Amino acid sequence: MPPTPTIEIVPYDTRWPGAFAALARPIAEAMGDLALRVDHIGSTSVPGLAAKDIIDIQVTVADLADEAIVTSLAALGFTQHPTITGDHIPPGLSEAEADPARWRKRYFRAPEGMRPMHLHVRQAGLPNQRYPLLFRDYLRA
Repeated sequence: MPPTPTIEIVPYDTRWPGAFAALARPIAEAMGDLALRVDHIGSTSVPGLAAKDIIDIQVTVADLADEAIVTSLAALGFTQHPTITGDHIPPGLSEAEADPARWRKRYFRAPEGMRPMHLHVRQAGLPNQRYPLLFRDYLRA
């Protein structure tokens, strides 16, 4: 069994918002109208919060099944991770709320040499698209 990678939590870095902007700009341009919004999510999006030095980006799309998502991101060197196709389903949900189709996503690896990041593509209106935005905004407040 391979060793578990070490996760290092570092103090908040005031450069993280700028790093997000530099990563998000070409993604938004490449995706064009496919990207309804591009958001900085995760720990690095919360001022003052210590975090892993990995920028999390969420791209919201109208239709997660649109293959143009893969094509537009591939033009930038991103590759879709074949086994990450959904998010963790929180416990305690009704059967309808826990439907895995409501928690699906596409996850992309950054090209070699790019700053460490996680690129999540989620469909507008689904719980897993709203949750990271609500949680981020809660922590910011």
